[in-house]
Amino acid sequence: MKRFEDKIAVYKKLNALSRKGSAVCFGARFFSSMNIEELALDYPVGVPVYNRSFEKLDITSAASVAESCLYELQPSKIFINIGENDVQSVHFDEKSFASKYEWLLLTIHRNCINSRLFIVSVVSDSPAAIQLNRRLEALAKEVGCTYVDINVPQNDGNIFLRAFNILKSYIRNFPPSFADAMGFQAV
Repeated sequence: MKRFEDKIAVYKKLNALSRKGSAVCFGARFFSSMNIEELALDYPVGVPVYNRSFEKLDITSAASVAESCLYELQPSKIFINIGENDVQSVHFDEKSFASKYEWLLLTIHRNCINSRLFIVSVVSDSPAAIQLNRRLEALAKEVGCTYVDINVPQNDGNIFLRAFNILKSYIRNFPPSFADAMGFQAV
């Protein structure tokens, strides 16, 4: 938890200025590297989107970090993208990870009662990540969350834009604009 203290302090200050009932992306390396707020400005989704992600976040630290910077926002939608750091560990145990992930979901649900939870796939081509994504998809069905597969080719120069375009339909409140309904994408 100590390794996240500086960023948590920044997020707490931002939370004081942020709107409750927004959409929040909470995750590890992929979400941390993605300029979600900027993409939401360039490709409007009709709701404020905040990024509360940490480069080195793993499932073991996720619940305490969420408590520190996520709950006070009381978002309407939470997109959770955790696992890429875990799956790279030589000690990775999928069963233990899934158990901790389920606990994380329960903890978030108890503290953000009116939030809809989205489990976002781990972005990786590794066999362990592919198997983990299957497990996360099954977990989403078991606990009533929505699974969002954002895996796009890793060598794609627009990986973040493509992932955001997938997330966009889940982030926005309905009804969608005419351009979005027709599948228009300005590139």
